[in-house]
Amino acid sequence: LDNVDPNSFVPRTNTEHRRMAQEWLAAETEAERDALYHRNGVRWSELLRLEYWDPVQNTVVDPMHGFYLRILQRHCRDIWGMS
Repeated sequence: LDNVDPNSFVPRTNTEHRRMAQEWLAAETEAERDALYHRNGVRWSELLRLEYWDPVQNTVVDPMHGFYLRILQRHCRDIWGMS
């Protein structure tokens, strides 16, 4: 990670996340879903049926597993928009 300045991050909104998840759900082929996932980093989750749940505000990254699986960097770059 080159940029750790939170003031420069472009935050993702609940609405934007849900829109991208709906696009993934509506994709007709696995190839389309793969392309959408690689572009947006978002897949559909049944939790999105809960209107009160905000996946952007209510998701916790577990540091132990994040480091172990080497996904922390991807999460920071692709999901949180850090460069």
